[in-house]
Amino acid sequence: MTQLDQLDDFYITSDLWLGRSQIMEIGKRTRWSSIEKMNQALIRSWNKVVGPEDHIVCLGNFAWDPMTARNALDRLNGHIYFLK
Repeated sequence: MTQLDQLDDFYITSDLWLGRSQIMEIGKRTRWSSIEKMNQALIRSWNKVVGPEDHIVCLGNFAWDPMTARNALDRLNGHIYFLK
């Protein structure tokens, strides 16, 4: 198991809500015209900051459904750890 205190770069995040169309209204994410565009933009932004070997702890609300989560995980940089 990796010790977070031994890592060069690690991040903590939550509430991406990938794939949840209602979040565009609830979270005032009105700059995007569709949930697909929002997902693509969030993934692009993530990958600009997070490198392939970085570690990310996700505190919750990553994606709305399993298929969206799987598709995003295939495209996101880093080693992602989820808290239950």
